[in-house]
Formats: sequence, structure tokens, C-alpha cells
Amino acid sequence: MDLFPGIYEQVINEYLQSKLSSLRPDQKPFKDTIKHYDPQAILSRYIRTITENALRTAEDKNRSLADQIAICNGVISHLADKIGEDRLHQCKITEDAELLLAILDPDQSTALNLQSNKEKSHPLPIRLTGLGKIGIDHIGDMKGVVGTGDDANIANIED
Repeated sequence: MDLFPGIYEQVINEYLQSKLSSLRPDQKPFKDTIKHYDPQAILSRYIRTITENALRTAEDKNRSLADQIAICNGVISHLADKIGEDRLHQCKITEDAELLLAILDPDQSTALNLQSNKEKSHPLPIRLTGLGKIGIDHIGDMKGVVGTGDDANIANIED
């Protein structure tokens, strides 16, 4: 990867650092600390990209969905342990590997005509763009709030 003049707004990882160290003497990188630019948003987007690429690589290497979920749950466990927040363990993905698509009142279910994905030859025509916010009011009581937009919302743990 050659570095060309331009605006990058890129987290400097070890690979990029090695490329920066080999710039021509007349090329000057402009850098600043992440802490001035909403570090939680920057770092979480960076990790999201790395995680998505790693999971796609795992799939390309014929790793099962169960293996990919185990990888994700390992990351969640690591985060919980590193920051000392046991409630994060409740954000682990269940072994069933399911998405909650809706909770409907009896009069709504016929209007949407939802079918199980197993009964279809193609996925449901829904674009999932985020995880939504997950609030934990007390141990074992989780309630989901549907999120919208293109950014994945990382689980917010409430006291």
C-alpha cells in the first residue's frame, strides 16, 4: 500500500505506522491524538471494521456461524473482563443465532404476513443496519430499543 497525499482520517495501526515511517522526506504526515475526536466513536468504528473483515475471512475459511458467534462472544467476554463490567456478559449472542425482527400485537401479525425464513427460498427483505440499544434495568431483564441508521449501535449498559 503506497501512501499518497490526501485526507485520510485513519486510525494509525501498526501496518500504517510502518508505511508512515517510509514516507519520502518531503512528505509530511499530519497527525493528532484520537482523544480530540470522540475516541469511543472512532475506536468502535475501527473495531467494527476489523471484526466484520475477520468474520468474513472466517466464513471464507469455512468457519461455521457457531464458530463466528463464539469469536464474537469471546470479544464481548474480553471487554467485560477488561473494564470490569460483568453485565456486558449478558450481551453475548445466544447459541440459537436468531434475530428478533418484531414484536407484534395480534392485529398487526396479519398485516405484515411474516413468515419464517426457513419457509422462504430467500432472506426476508429487511436491511438490518444496527444492533439497537440494549438497556439492562436489572439482572436478567433486558429490553431492546430498535435502532436506525447506518452506524451499528454498540450495547449501552444502564445502571
